[in-house]
This record gives sequence, structure tokens and C-alpha cells, in this order.
Amino acid sequence: MQKISMVSHDDWVKMGAGLNTSCNAALNLYTMLANSLGRFHSDTKKSLTVYSKLVCLKADMRNLAKENASNLFEQKELDSLFPDADTREWDKHFKN
Repeated sequence: MQKISMVSHDDWVKMGAGLNTSCNAALNLYTMLANSLGRFHSDTKKSLTVYSKLVCLKADMRNLAKENASNLFEQKELDSLFPDADTREWDKHFKN
């Protein structure tokens, strides 16, 4: 593994895009499993855990970008790379 001392602007953009794609895929998987197996099935709960961890990772990366790489981004660009997300966003679709 290569040691990286500085993350470039392009690398942050790639990481942000990949993480957003992963979050969307995890939410879609959770939705599909919840609709087919039910919200309380073990596989559905596992997919929700994955989604929650990805949302937390996205928030951590946003904070890192704000603290350590603020000279690389304008605020609008930072907001588009790592949009704020509520960790309970998934639940609004399934509340009765």
C-alpha cells in the first residue's frame, strides 16, 4: 500500500462520488429487502447497519474535508460532495 501524504482535490471528488453512490446503493438494497422480507428480517437489519455506517462515514469525511482541506474547496462544492444526511432518513419510507 502506498503512503499518501496529501489528498488532492480530484481524489476528494472521487471519494465523495463513490461514497454517495455506495450510500444510495445501500439504501436501495435496504428498501428492496424491507419490501420483500420485512423490516425485521435479519438481512434487512444488516443492510440498514451498512447504510448507517456509510452515512456516518460520509459525515466524518465531510468534517475532515472542512477541517483539513478547506483551502481545496469552496463551501458550495463541499456541500455537493458530502451532502448532509439524516441517519434516520430510511425510516420515513416505512413508518405507518
